[in-house]
Amino acid sequence: MAEVQAGWFQCLFCQCLVHESVSRDHICAVQYGQSWIGGPPTTAHMSGTPRINYLVTRGDDPAEGQPGWRWCTACSSLFFPRKAPTPCPARARVVGMMQGVPRPILEFDAHVADGAHYVVRWQDSPQGGQPGWRHCRHCTSLFFVRESGEQGICVGGGSHDATGSGNYAIQVDSPRPSRPLLRR
Repeated sequence: MAEVQAGWFQCLFCQCLVHESVSRDHICAVQYGQSWIGGPPTTAHMSGTPRINYLVTRGDDPAEGQPGWRWCTACSSLFFPRKAPTPCPARARVVGMMQGVPRPILEFDAHVADGAHYVVRWQDSPQGGQPGWRHCRHCTSLFFVRESGEQGICVGGGSHDATGSGNYAIQVDSPRPSRPLLRR
């Protein structure tokens, strides 16, 4: 039997599935859709109201869903690694400044995977769950597509892109009161 891990929620800003074990470096991609006047990014992930908690299965059993997902210890999102590094919003570095605009030119280092592996359920799995989750082809994070079609902000630029993504479902745990996850 696979271990189920609690404490996951959907970020109100980027729509990604993130874990609540937030440190000061767990920065949301929404920061890069805003002006960078006044210094480095400080926007942490935030849950909606009421907060919906999700359960994610640890392990690599394909009978449970799609194996190979990882948790990024830098930005706290669940992502699917690939051979080419994928951008992490918490690992930005300034490589120059735009002319005439007080905004830096940024490059992003890759997600940092912890040692655990996770399995994400397919939307049509018999175990069920909340449908509407997709994999972004740019940042490789798992994100939610709202009924309005909104897909959240991607650190790769613009909105998340679900091109080529499978359809996933995440097991709902229970709603909890919302609270912003602030930097310490």
